[in-house]
Amino acid sequence: MIRGLGFYGLGYIHLLGNTTIALTAAWRLQLDNGMFANFPGFLYSKGIGRQLSNQFRVPPGGGVGLELGAQQDIRSAVMPLPYKETGPSFSAFSTHVEEVGRRLAGTATINVGEGKQDAPVGTTLALIEQATKVMDSAHKRLHASQSRELALLVQRFREDPEAFWRHNKTPTVQWQKDLFLRALDNYNITPVADPNNPTSLHRMAKAMAMKELEKDHPELYDPVKVDLMIGRMADIAVEEVMRPVPASQPPDPRMAAIQMKAQASDHQNQIQLHEAQIKAHTALAQLEDKQAERASRERVENMKIQQDRLRLQSEMEIHAHDAAHDRNTQEQDFQLKAAQHGMDMQHERVKVAADVAKHAAKLQMDHHKHTQQMAHDAQKHSQQMANDRLTSPSSLAA
Repeated sequence: MIRGLGFYGLGYIHLLGNTTIALTAAWRLQLDNGMFANFPGFLYSKGIGRQLSNQFRVPPGGGVGLELGAQQDIRSAVMPLPYKETGPSFSAFSTHVEEVGRRLAGTATINVGEGKQDAPVGTTLALIEQATKVMDSAHKRLHASQSRELALLVQRFREDPEAFWRHNKTPTVQWQKDLFLRALDNYNITPVADPNNPTSLHRMAKAMAMKELEKDHPELYDPVKVDLMIGRMADIAVEEVMRPVPASQPPDPRMAAIQMKAQASDHQNQIQLHEAQIKAHTALAQLEDKQAERASRERVENMKIQQDRLRLQSEMEIHAHDAAHDRNTQEQDFQLKAAQHGMDMQHERVKVAADVAKHAAKLQMDHHKHTQQMAHDAQKHSQQMANDRLTSPSSLAA
């Protein structure tokens, strides 16, 4: 069923052989342990007495007697073998081996009705393919084998074309050799099955994907053709239950809500337009009133401007008169200040001349005093020298 390493493929014997052997041995071991645990074997002492048999079958509610010696304990004469049941670890190991074999054989459990009900189609297909991986590979292998087998049949029919209709007693077409050979040349004989859809789950998942696309984009798909294709994929004669003339579709609630919303929007727009017209008339009346008021204000402002001009002209004349008076006053002040400055300058010149004469007289007096002092000093010096000559030793010697 599956392509292997070499010429031969792999089947369930190769895939599950060791798993089956191990699982069979584990089951037998568990059965044997359970049987020996419930019906254990035993050992008995040969010296307990003369017995007819060593097989003691005790019925439910009954008993079997044993020949024992005097004052001998029966528990010391018969001992059951120490059998024990398989533990939980061995049971878990057997369950694991069984689960591995089940998955490898393609019989994994598919979760149906669990989890999200609106799961995407791609997710559902992935789960199905994961669960049926071995089955898918076997299906594709069978598809390829059938294709090769049909190719071999075509070769045999080319060698003997009449074998195609030789044993058909009621043929629908009167075949001829040349016609049949042309048909073999013009057409290919291949399996009708799709190797990518090994189960009906794949086909139905793809059909639901197509239906979801038609629902999401109704403007791109023809719903009748989509339903017919889904019917063919599900092998259901959908065309037999269809109406001869498609019934009118019920109004879409979304479209009805959109239309109601549009009507409400139109009504609201009309109300807003009427309000805008009223506001425009009111604004126009207010504008006319404002224009009349503006004209009246302009006349008042013009009168004020004329009055301001007259007042300004009068103020300019008064200012010119005041300016002329100020200029005359300033000229008189300047002349007075110039005459006063001239008198001050003359007085300063006289004062300076007097100071110069006084300074010259002082200098002359100082010069005279200095001259007299120098003459007095010279006379004093001459007298001192004369006195020195009179008191010198030479003069005394003479």
